[in-house]
Amino acid sequence: MNLKKSFLSIGLVFIVLINSFAQNYSDWFSEDVLRVDLMHAGDSDNELYFTENYILEQHWAGAYTKLIDNTGYGDNFMEVYDSISQTLIYSRGYNNLFYEWQETAEAKNEKRSFEEVIRCPFPLKSVNIKLYRRQKDGELTQLLSFYVNPKSYRIQKDSKYNFNTEKIWGDLPTNKVVDVVLIAEGYTKDELSVFKDDAKKLSQFLLDTEPFSQVKDQFNFWIVLSESEESGTDIPGDNIWKNTVVNSHFYTFGSERYLTSQSIKTIHDIASLVPYDQVYVLVNSEKYGGGGIFNYYNLTSAHHPKTPWVFIHEFGHGFAGLADEYVYGENAFEDMYSTETEPWQPNISTMANIESKWKNKLDKDTPIPTPATEEFKDKIGFFEGGGYVEKGIFRSYQSCEMKALKEGFCPICQEAILMMVRFNVDE
Repeated sequence: MNLKKSFLSIGLVFIVLINSFAQNYSDWFSEDVLRVDLMHAGDSDNELYFTENYILEQHWAGAYTKLIDNTGYGDNFMEVYDSISQTLIYSRGYNNLFYEWQETAEAKNEKRSFEEVIRCPFPLKSVNIKLYRRQKDGELTQLLSFYVNPKSYRIQKDSKYNFNTEKIWGDLPTNKVVDVVLIAEGYTKDELSVFKDDAKKLSQFLLDTEPFSQVKDQFNFWIVLSESEESGTDIPGDNIWKNTVVNSHFYTFGSERYLTSQSIKTIHDIASLVPYDQVYVLVNSEKYGGGGIFNYYNLTSAHHPKTPWVFIHEFGHGFAGLADEYVYGENAFEDMYSTETEPWQPNISTMANIESKWKNKLDKDTPIPTPATEEFKDKIGFFEGGGYVEKGIFRSYQSCEMKALKEGFCPICQEAILMMVRFNVDE
């Protein structure tokens, strides 16, 4: 859609530049990574965090000058402070699987725990790490505060895996690019050549898609040839169970096409063999489905006819924090967003604070709300229906990759993706 490109070029002028936070990376961090494994437990009304493991990973892949996250994205937020001076030296927003589970009927009747992982550059001195949750009103509430001494005996330094790795795209240093690692899931040793071909085709499809095609030199793609004992993945609804390396499965929370894994520690153990900003698990299955959680992980089945579009759709979630714009025919998600607060996701709105969204991108004759008619087919507006519900949530375009596959990313989503690329790389 050529009109999307023209809107995008205009819109980029208005993007708020990310504050690079003037501090010297080497004053606070080494080139390694501190990973903290957590257990996140509770029910629909309660939650608790427990620290489990501290792990030293190699290969910090992030930017050196974009240490403080002021995007406002994420249902969760982590902050890292120098213990002595209480200087904020790193922060990041992210989502997790636990909060999605809390919205289910099951969470009202039982308690569960989920693995969770947070990462930051490896500190040179003791740090205080604080974790927050975003409430329905948009405010962050602190849930956990703990200290990590970089010389602690608790910090593990051994690697659990020795899979072969390869870079399949990119030639710039890791701080200058977004590093994406593709992990093989449900591919046996004899099928790893298939995985390699799948990874190359899908990464190239993403790089050829707007707006990624504009910044393809700012990506590295890595693969980890992580073999499984059996081919495929779990399909609980069909009583199919496979012995695979990261224990992926369909029917997450009862949704047939929702493909996830609860073995996030294993996923990061495997990903740590290369530098990475984003983790993508490629699942050896012909069944339609996928999953993407912001700064958590992405998964896609590799061999369905719609796989390439699912691949980029899920990356929109995991990398750029884009919300789904489609509607479910049920009321299970009607309480997901408070209509009195603007959601942090850049591509949906409750119109609670319309000025903070894309109102300034509208033509002067575009009405609000905007009718989904032919007249406004290729115009930015406020179209009702999105975030899984028919009423109260508005999207910026009549159709978009986040609403329907094969539509391409709309101008607002393209803008959000490019902003996130800039946030993740050094200039």
